[in-house]
Amino acid sequence: MSGESKKISELDEKIDNLGKEVAEMKDALEPLSTLSDIDEKVSSMEDKIEAVSSQMESVSKVDDLLKSVDGLEKAIDESDTSKGMDAIDKKVDGLSKNLEALDKEVSKILDAKETEVMFKKIDDVLIAVNDLKADMNALAEASESDELEKKTDSLLKKMESVDEGINEIKTQKLDVLEKKIEDMQQYVAGLSVLEERLDEMSVSFSETKEIVSIIVRQLDDIERKYNKTIEDLSDALDKLDEAHNDSTASKKKPVQKKTSSEENGESESPRPDELPSDIDGLMANLKNLVNPKTEAKEMARALEQVRDKLTTLIEGHTPVLFQFGKRARELKSYPPTATLNENDIARLNKDLRDWSKKLQKG
Repeated sequence: MSGESKKISELDEKIDNLGKEVAEMKDALEPLSTLSDIDEKVSSMEDKIEAVSSQMESVSKVDDLLKSVDGLEKAIDESDTSKGMDAIDKKVDGLSKNLEALDKEVSKILDAKETEVMFKKIDDVLIAVNDLKADMNALAEASESDELEKKTDSLLKKMESVDEGINEIKTQKLDVLEKKIEDMQQYVAGLSVLEERLDEMSVSFSETKEIVSIIVRQLDDIERKYNKTIEDLSDALDKLDEAHNDSTASKKKPVQKKTSSEENGESESPRPDELPSDIDGLMANLKNLVNPKTEAKEMARALEQVRDKLTTLIEGHTPVLFQFGKRARELKSYPPTATLNENDIARLNKDLRDWSKKLQKG
């Protein structure tokens, strides 16, 4: 037992030593745990260094650019001190004005829609502008003032040719516009003549209408006078018959004389004095007569009587009264014992409705 306890104590001692060594190793390994952070920081530093190096390269390019700008300023200073620059400035000013005028003219041409000739001219203008651009590039590369003057002169000549081409296009466009304006003026002149003729026709139509209305009124007056004359003659004949009957009454037994209307089975129409004094009543009487038993001549007399009565009731003239007389004349042309047929009844009903509406409106 003493030997085993000794071994156990040694193991315990070794285990304690191992624990101490492990603790020391743990303490020693703690600083090493930051290596990943250090790696990340180093990587970020490398990126920053690369960025700085690239920035340095751009700085070097900027230095080169500044050197070239300095050289360009020196060249410009030298060119400013050269001879003949005042003349070149004047030519360049004229060139800029011509370019502005060219820009305006080209804008107008682009907005216009003309023939194929105009498009061909525009193509020529574009070719000339391309040549102009090439000359401008060559002018920018020239170093001596003499060469600048020569190139400026050639450029101005080409600008003159371009201006001539644009003027030619403008002239063609103006010719087309003038022709269109002349056609429009002729068209307007034709319209004015047509308007005058329409006015004359309107005046003639109004005069004709007035003449026709006067003729209609005169015809109505003539018809009324004619009807009144016939009525006066009828009254005179009736009086003569009565006088003749009275003279023969003492000699012969009075015999009741049948009137022609009674012999024909006609009912005597009311006299104008017995007719209603309003339009609705007059038209109602006419509607009551429209039936298959009424004779055509009786209906004609009723129409004439109502027409004469309406003449005294209505102020002014109305074409409806003329239609009363026209329809009465048509019915008088029927045979003596003819009565109203279906067509006459339908037509009279329609006419009476229309006449009633017109008389009430009028």
